[in-house]
Amino acid sequence: MRSLRWCLLIWLALSAAALSAPRPTYCVLALSELTDGQALRANNGSFSVGVQIQPPLQATHRLRLLLDGQPYGPASETTRLHLLNIDRGEHSLAVQVLAADEVIQQSPTLRFTVLRVRKR
Repeated sequence: MRSLRWCLLIWLALSAAALSAPRPTYCVLALSELTDGQALRANNGSFSVGVQIQPPLQATHRLRLLLDGQPYGPASETTRLHLLNIDRGEHSLAVQVLAADEVIQQSPTLRFTVLRVRKR
């Protein structure tokens, strides 16, 4: 009987933790127009990416890119984000949803290679 009580207490604690765990605000959050492992030709190092997000971005939320693990550019309300003068070579990119300055959700990270003309 005592072990049954302990099992019930553990089950209740785990259930409460699962209910209080934060759930993603957006069921779809992904970068579009860029695929994992893609070689991207951008001779001046500038290009843009789209963001797929469902449901639509809430009025108090903003999107911000994460380039090579670091925040890139200002947070934005738009789902088209621009990158400027990115060096040639391999990079990683993700998009974050911010509420104020807090990250509340992040997309999967994509790896890609920027191809640029070498200047002589």
